[in-house]
Amino acid sequence: MQRRPPGTEDLNAIIFDLDGTLLDSAPGIIASLTFAMRQLGHAFQPPSDIRALIGPPMNELVAQLLQPFGDDRVRQCVELYRQHYREQGLYDCAPYPGIVKALGQLAAEGYALLVATSKRQEFAERMLRHTDLYERFETVLGTSPDGALDNKADLLASLIRSLDSKPSHVLMIGDKRDDMIAARKNGVLPIGVRWGYGSDSELIESGAELLADIPDALPELVAQMSSPGVSGAPLNDGHEHRLNTPISLIASDLDGTLLRTDGTISDRTCRAIQQAQNAGLHVVLVTARPPRSIRWIAERLGVNGLAVCSNGAITYDLASDTILTHQRLATDLVLEFAGKLRAQDSLFLFATEHGHKIGYEPGYPQNPANVHVEPPLIAALSSLCAEAITKLNVYHPSLPLEDMTVRIKSLLGDSASVTHSGGGFVEIIATGISKASALAQLCQTLGVDRQQVIAFGDMPNDVPMLAFAGHCVAVANAHPEALRIASEITTSNDNDGVALVIERLLSSLL
Repeated sequence: MQRRPPGTEDLNAIIFDLDGTLLDSAPGIIASLTFAMRQLGHAFQPPSDIRALIGPPMNELVAQLLQPFGDDRVRQCVELYRQHYREQGLYDCAPYPGIVKALGQLAAEGYALLVATSKRQEFAERMLRHTDLYERFETVLGTSPDGALDNKADLLASLIRSLDSKPSHVLMIGDKRDDMIAARKNGVLPIGVRWGYGSDSELIESGAELLADIPDALPELVAQMSSPGVSGAPLNDGHEHRLNTPISLIASDLDGTLLRTDGTISDRTCRAIQQAQNAGLHVVLVTARPPRSIRWIAERLGVNGLAVCSNGAITYDLASDTILTHQRLATDLVLEFAGKLRAQDSLFLFATEHGHKIGYEPGYPQNPANVHVEPPLIAALSSLCAEAITKLNVYHPSLPLEDMTVRIKSLLGDSASVTHSGGGFVEIIATGISKASALAQLCQTLGVDRQQVIAFGDMPNDVPMLAFAGHCVAVANAHPEALRIASEITTSNDNDGVALVIERLLSSLL
């Protein structure tokens, strides 16, 4: 075994994605999908961008392909696909040129090599054996029929737990946004590959540290990953993070940050928020949610001051149930933009927020968890625009969220503020408005300097607020954009990350 390159001694394991990273499996996947769709009676021709859709769990891809036909037989289609794929499709694959050489060099340098794939375990093992790659990996982990590991982040977490290694000593190499996000959520640094099925923008925006042009470049990039300057923000792992200025105001996002993944709030978080208020600190809820859907959260937390809603478009007085400020989008701008976007792709759908009200176009997926003061209006966008719009939400059944965001920003320029909070749709509000602009105005009202603010967040719509605050904290499950800007990274929303920091902050005041 060769000695590791200088500076890489701490790295001991490299996890590879399969499709689009190790193997070009698109021909077999496309052939089996075509078979399944035609078996259901559809005159299916693979779309030109189908390679870009490969990567996430098969049921998600199939649902996107069935949607234009108005067909919801996802399970039946997946079963037909897997039957054909098991018998024929999985053998129509090949290693990318240079992959075998790169794997040999990395193994010779002492790295443990593993595979984490959204493909069924059975298929992954058979493909790797068929291509003579199976013996090069210590572990191959795919998904199972029960669907327990269909989420790539959960799959990666399961594999990392099986290793005698810290996440910071592991690298992830993949070709899609799911690979990059799964790595970031697990504290693993990711390398994106440019020969697979994802785009450069998709990889960069979802957190790739480096991009590999060809497989031959991987050994050198792995060495670079341990070089000085290539690291994430520090995890809140018990080390003390000192604040330069006393904190007077806590500003926290809700979904994905203060709330757990299942939408609940832990008792520990409630206690921490109450103790902070008892200590004289302002607590401000800052969210993409409209006012109607934060009341129960505020009641659970015992917060009754001011809140920032709709990504900064609304300032809301919880105690009096009153909207204090309300920034709206120009109707002409909305209709003109929607027309241009639909001219590019007719599958785009829109929903409108109007403070306490909401409207959907027919076909726009409604969130059953939404709280409605009034029944939502279902109508064409032109009818929804009859009332002034606070926020415009844009949905597409198949485009990745990051790609949608880039496309919409290019159309709107600086005529509106464009962001997303990870909910599967892009959010548009009036130009110059953000969580930061509303929080700045609120701080001025309260007489609080920005350096006295600690902010918590997890998504791109939180980034302006995090940048505004004197001390900004991202939860471990945060989007790469939030992780990159954070002064500190705490534990995840499911592990009381916000409460952990508040408890430390309060202990310093004693």
